[in-house]
Amino acid sequence: ENDLMHNAQGGWGWRFWLNNNSLPAVAPWGEPFFPIFPRRGVRLVVAMGAPLEMPHIPNPTKKDVEFHHARYMEALKRTYDRIPQDGEKRPLEIW
Repeated sequence: ENDLMHNAQGGWGWRFWLNNNSLPAVAPWGEPFFPIFPRRGVRLVVAMGAPLEMPHIPNPTKKDVEFHHARYMEALKRTYDRIPQDGEKRPLEIW
C-alpha cells in the first residue's frame, strides 16, 4: 500500500497545525501526469481474515478494551502471516 502513492515530506509546522485543527495535511500523488491515480506496476495484495466476533459492551472497562484489542491484533497478525509473499517478506508494521 505504501508503494502505491508518494506523500510530500516537509512543512511539518503548518501540517501539524492543520492536523490540530481537524484538517488532514497529506499530499499524496501517484502517477506523474495523473497524481490522484496510484502508481502503475505496484503489486497490491488484498487479504481477508476470518470474521472476529466482538461483543457489544455498553460501558467497556479499560480491561475489556485491552482484551478485545489484543484479540484483534492477533487475528490481524495471523492474516498477515498467511499472505503469500513474492521475494523478500516485509515485516508487518503496526503503529
